[in-house]
Amino acid sequence: MSTNREQIVVGVIYNKRRNKVLVSRRPLTAHLGGLWEFPGGKMGEFEIALTALKRELYEELNMEVESARQFIQIDHDYHDKKVKLDVWVVDTWRGEIYGKEGQALEWTWINQLRKKQFPAADSDLINAITLSPLYLISPDLDVYNENFMNMTKNVIENGVRLFQFRSKKTSNDESHAISRKLLDICNENGCLFLYNGQPEEALELGAHGVHLNSRDLLKFSKRPMSDQYWVAASCHNEIEVKHAGNINLDFCVLSPVHETGSHGNTVTMGWDNFGVIAEQSTVPVYALGGMLPADLNMAFKHGAHGIAMISGVYNARNPVDAVKKCLNDN
Repeated sequence: MSTNREQIVVGVIYNKRRNKVLVSRRPLTAHLGGLWEFPGGKMGEFEIALTALKRELYEELNMEVESARQFIQIDHDYHDKKVKLDVWVVDTWRGEIYGKEGQALEWTWINQLRKKQFPAADSDLINAITLSPLYLISPDLDVYNENFMNMTKNVIENGVRLFQFRSKKTSNDESHAISRKLLDICNENGCLFLYNGQPEEALELGAHGVHLNSRDLLKFSKRPMSDQYWVAASCHNEIEVKHAGNINLDFCVLSPVHETGSHGNTVTMGWDNFGVIAEQSTVPVYALGGMLPADLNMAFKHGAHGIAMISGVYNARNPVDAVKKCLNDN
């Protein structure tokens, strides 16, 4: 155990649909009082992390943790103290949850976490929670019919939390009309909606952010939208991934890893080359190109935050099962 950092265990607790997490409000008299936080607390001198997590969550929430898994570790330096957050996802528990210490509790939409005031140390954690291991991208269709809308609604209702609408074959008016319908579905289910286009279009639509193509990415010398919005980009090489980091984007996709039906003649990079680039990235990287749910663990092993899929969901025999395979295995 490090001696120069205060060791803190943190529990990420999802609702059944995994589109909300439990947060609590710090007492006004505490360090960083009045801010929202994820449940947890200080580890005892000789405690192991899981034991400390179980103790803290019972003391705070009346929660008896049955199973939990390690998620992320974060070091942060405040002006008056240094902390290490050891973050765990709580999978199963018993007990009726309530604020045993009188603290306010709230089940917060994951896509609304950025709008709350949290301690600075929680910033990276919020990004990690918000950025699902699955980034779903719409197929580029001539017509977005009722079947497409119903399928998209169904998979979003069953766990998709990060969705990009990409349409190059339709007119701007039609693309914007479909976007507004999809945005309503996303808002109803706590899913982030990113529009593939220009930042001003995303703002006009009320989207949660924008996804830039690689050409547009290189045109910007600084982040094109405020931190209130999400900004992502498509990258195909080390230069583009590095630029995404230099202008402080939230994440990028790197492709093509494998051959795809839409870009069959494009030279693929394979997992080894993907891993070399992803390892050097300062922003989370999603693997794109011929991805299937079975590729997720391989993506993790090569430094990816997750996988981006189009046909892996939309052409699956059971799209909902494909989504759940990505989410339930992690």
